[in-house]
Formats: sequence, C-alpha cells, structure tokens
Amino acid sequence: MVLRDDIGLSQTEIASRIPTSCRTVYSVLKKFDETGSVHDKPGRGPKHKLTLEDEKKIVKRAKQGKSAAEIAIQADIAVSDRSVRRVLKKNHLAYLRIKRVPRLTSTHKEQRLTYAAEKINAEWRKVLFLDEKSFWLETTTTHCWQIPGEERKKIEKSRWTKKLHVFGGIGYYCKTKLYFFTSNLNGELYQDIIQQRLPPAHFANDTPRRFRDKWVVVQDNDPKHKTNESMQLLRQLCNNRLYDHPANSPDFNVMEDAWSYLDREVRKSKIRTINGLKRRLTQLWEDLPWNYIRKSVDSMPARLQQCLDRKGARTDY
Repeated sequence: MVLRDDIGLSQTEIASRIPTSCRTVYSVLKKFDETGSVHDKPGRGPKHKLTLEDEKKIVKRAKQGKSAAEIAIQADIAVSDRSVRRVLKKNHLAYLRIKRVPRLTSTHKEQRLTYAAEKINAEWRKVLFLDEKSFWLETTTTHCWQIPGEERKKIEKSRWTKKLHVFGGIGYYCKTKLYFFTSNLNGELYQDIIQQRLPPAHFANDTPRRFRDKWVVVQDNDPKHKTNESMQLLRQLCNNRLYDHPANSPDFNVMEDAWSYLDREVRKSKIRTINGLKRRLTQLWEDLPWNYIRKSVDSMPARLQQCLDRKGARTDY
C-alpha cells in the first residue's frame, strides 16, 4: 500500500518493482480496498470431508489388506481413491509387496505348539540365533502408485543380478562375525562356516559371566543344517546346547529381525559392487544397536504365547 498511496506508483510500476504480475497487484489492492487487509478471511480453502473417525476406519480396512479402491467404495461417505491414499500415507502406511511365507500344515502347527509350550519360559537371553540371507546387488522398487491405462513405469535391470549370501548369528549379549559366500550352500560349506564362526566373536560389555560360555544355539531346519555331520559338529561347538527348532517358523528366529534391519539400510545406499556390499553390511553389522536386537529377544515369550493362543498358526512377528 505504501508504494501506491505514499509513493504514488501505478500498478504496472509496482508489479515491475516487486516483481510480480499486474494481475496479482490488482487483486491485492482490491482486497485491501474492500476489507482493509491483504490476509485471507478465516475459513477459506477446501473443507475436510473426512473426520478423525473416518480416517481410523480407512486405516483399519487397509490393515485388513483392502486396496484403496475397495476402501473408497466401502467408505461411509463419498471419498476418492486419491483421498484414501493420502490418509494412508499420513498414517505412515506404504504400498508394499505382500510377503509370501510357506503354508503351515497341521503337522507344522503341532510342532510349533509343542515348541511354544516347552520353551515359553526358556532363558532366551542366552540364545544365539543363526541364519543365512541373500542380498541382491540391484534392490529395485517393485511397486509404486501409477495411473491405470497409461504406460507403466520401467526400471532397467540386468538379466543376471549378482547376489551375496550372508551367514550370521546374534543374541541378547553376543553376535558372530558375518560370513560371506557366493556359491550355493551345502552341508560341507555349512560345516566350514560354523567351524569358523562359532563360538561368537563379540560379547556386549554387560554380558553376565555365566552367559559367556553357556550360550544356546537356535537354527532353522534347512536340510544343510540338519545333516549328520553338521549336527555333530554343531553339538561339539555349543557343548550340546541346541534347541530343536520347529519347521517353517521364521517368526521364532530373531535373526529375521536383524536381516530386515540390514536390508532396509542397504536399500538406502547405491551400492554397485559385491565388495561394496560386503563393506556396507560389515559396517552395519558392527553398528547394529544392541537395544534393537534385545527388544526382539525379549519378545520371544510373547511370540510363543501368541502361537499358543492361535493354536500353532503363524504369529505377527
């Protein structure tokens, strides 16, 4: 207003000095002349159709596995797919691939129930969980929001993707060094791995003395783990302290949580070589927060109780 009323500049001169368009200058001056202010009146802008209760229902239905389109159709009020997606993102939900897990047979469930009943009160803080995982060099996105009918987004990918197999073991107080390999795992290689990686190399500073030599091993039922030679060597290395883990039960192995942590962190890095992947995994493993793993270890009784409550069915872990 100073430029017009005090200095006496025209709208064109004001627009040139600021700079902005003449239309904007005209609109601002007109608003000031009519209202005495250049601020918007309270209550302007689009009204929110969705209440907090509506948003809670949308989130609940999404967690049940429904798509944005299905949620929009079933909503109590008229709402678009786009609005549904906006609510889901606001509540920290993401559109991710559905994880496939082996089907549990009645025999599997019986084994899980027996294991849960026997081990629910075990000293899980002295257990060393073992496992292997493969990391691919090209960890590309598999899903993204796109417009139906338009050309799909493309990501270039090599025909033969390099991958790195990794063995590791971790517990409440201890962890092994990682072991990297690129060939297919067999019983002979597994025996070589555990011979080199057991006992665990690292113990936390607060490890009780009685746990340093009394750690117990948990591993899955991969056939390479269960050969007579592998089992005999493993019993020797852990002095026969070995839990008989039920088949198809990754939700009972804390190493799955550690792998998930490493995988998320690796995906944030643009790694181009296998050596670079090794270095990154090694650093992440060394820096892996003890409190992250300890929270998983301390959840074991809750996992087993949930298994008992669900009559052997898979848990949420």
